[in-house]
Amino acid sequence: MVDYERKFKIKEQITPRNLMMYKRAAKQFRKKSQLEKHQHMIKSIGHLHKKFIHEIQGIKHQQDIYYSSIGEYQSDITRDEVIEALLFLFGWSFRMGYMLIAWKK
Repeated sequence: MVDYERKFKIKEQITPRNLMMYKRAAKQFRKKSQLEKHQHMIKSIGHLHKKFIHEIQGIKHQQDIYYSSIGEYQSDITRDEVIEALLFLFGWSFRMGYMLIAWKK
């Protein structure tokens, strides 16, 4: 009986004015929560973008250092050394059976 009385009192309080106030408050709450969510997403994406750019620049810098160091060492290698190294590698892979059958003929 108590639950029925409470429900009846709540129904009595629902008037067009109260309903309109409730809808207005709910709409404001929804807008505010959506705005906060949007701002949080923008902030998170901005942080990830900065982090990504920083990492990419670090990788580019490392690649530049790597490629510049290759040039220094390549000047020491002669053509004969390259040919000897290739003969050694192809001979080793041929003995181990890694060469294609068409190449063995």
